[in-house]
Amino acid sequence: TPQRTRPFAGQNLPSHRNGQQMAEATHDNTALLFVGCYTKFDDLAHAPRGTPSDASIYTYSLDKSSGKLKHVRSLSGIHNPAFMRFHPTRAVMYAATESIDSAGDIETLAVDLRTGALTRCGTQSAHGASTCYLTLSPELNCLLFTNYWDGSLGAMAVDVNGALSPVVSLLEPPVPVRAASRKDHLQNRQSESHAHAIVLDPEFGRVAFVPDLGMVRSFPAPSALELRPDRSTHRGFLGRDRVLRLCTPHTAISSCLPPPPPPAPSNS
Repeated sequence: TPQRTRPFAGQNLPSHRNGQQMAEATHDNTALLFVGCYTKFDDLAHAPRGTPSDASIYTYSLDKSSGKLKHVRSLSGIHNPAFMRFHPTRAVMYAATESIDSAGDIETLAVDLRTGALTRCGTQSAHGASTCYLTLSPELNCLLFTNYWDGSLGAMAVDVNGALSPVVSLLEPPVPVRAASRKDHLQNRQSESHAHAIVLDPEFGRVAFVPDLGMVRSFPAPSALELRPDRSTHRGFLGRDRVLRLCTPHTAISSCLPPPPPPAPSNS
């Protein structure tokens, strides 16, 4: 059974040398496609149609020429893996679990790029319900996440092999979420904070934008292990827009991060 509160043992994950294996795996005419599925509907913040899935994650082989999919593997035992993020340089994938009844988990999965097999390497708690989105910092040393039900945001350190450490920073919304049930939430969900994504700016990767049913938030800047309040502003009907800095632990906010580099001088 994966442990919830300890860093993952490095030997459980592919080493950093697996970048060579990843490069080799892209030379043929196939790719792997991973599909995360809801395994239980009763504890979701929304009411999906259909029926719960028997397996948590399905692996398919994708023929790049024809677009045909072939089912090759299934993994069970992960509760409602609502969102997955693949590490860009390691054979590692992260899956966030979603439930309004308990704190979400972030699973780390080792990926066999040749067979599509997934191996569960460990779990870290997200310390908030309905964990629904994951983002890696440009330096790949930090995983940012959102907890939809609580409206909270957090950060975990990522080591060179893709292993996660426990949460180092958790930012709660300014007003606690009060929804007592899914029915209550669906009737009043835009009256309070429910963060459902955290996306970094494409230019410098220093500002994180957080779409939220009850507010809109932006956060300059990740290098990125600790979330700290910086200032607050009000922007029309969009509501309160909180601005924060992402800092390494034990660093003063004033010296947390250097300013973005200046634009290159024009030759004209």
